[in-house]
Amino acid sequence: MEQLYRSQSVLTTNSLEEEGSWRLNRSWTPPSGLFGNAMLLQDAPQEEWKPHPLFLPDRDAGNWGRTHPLAQIQWTAAKNRACNGHYVNLVRAMKWWRQENAERLPKYPKGYPLEHMIGHVLADGSTSMATGLVQTLESFVSTWSSYNQLHLVPTLADHGVPEHDVLARLPIEDFKAFYAAVGEAAKLARKALNSTDAQESGQLWRDLLGSKFPLPGPRGGDKPNGGFTAPTQSAQPNTTERFA
Repeated sequence: MEQLYRSQSVLTTNSLEEEGSWRLNRSWTPPSGLFGNAMLLQDAPQEEWKPHPLFLPDRDAGNWGRTHPLAQIQWTAAKNRACNGHYVNLVRAMKWWRQENAERLPKYPKGYPLEHMIGHVLADGSTSMATGLVQTLESFVSTWSSYNQLHLVPTLADHGVPEHDVLARLPIEDFKAFYAAVGEAAKLARKALNSTDAQESGQLWRDLLGSKFPLPGPRGGDKPNGGFTAPTQSAQPNTTERFA
């Protein structure tokens, strides 16, 4: 454990996007050279590190509580790989949507509890941000439909400390209000994804994610002029003898 905590896999300050090869392994080092790591490592066996959480003071409980940030990071990295690198960005998109709608959303869930909920409902194999976001929103609604109807808050075990319920402090009123807002967002996102008109789809995504979402150009693409300038005359062949 001492070797693991002193290894570059723990001490690196790079993000999961910057280090897609990251593994919780004492032999891992940041990729270098044209081809990166010559050998793709796997995470160290869980029996070597998972039974060793950290203990931090819990002010609310008045004692020391178990926490396991390494387990959370390892789970997040594995989930991000399983989702083709989209999981971390989908969490950001959901948090951005939450920020854009803060005035009409409840105070909770936010932060890590919200991230944990997203990871719970997001299916592996996401092929794009758009499809991943729609699937996340719709699965959020379907997964916790019965809890909403029964006026219950879901129970989600912490990845590193299973006896901890990540949503233990989420008020039922906040859960129900957030659930309703996600349901409306899911309908709008589905409409945006299914639209075959680029301008309409772009505007629907902007309605969902706010005014900073870029609208497509008149000819498609993400540039105001569509990234293409129409020719004013026919092309003329090169009459010189040079090839380049």
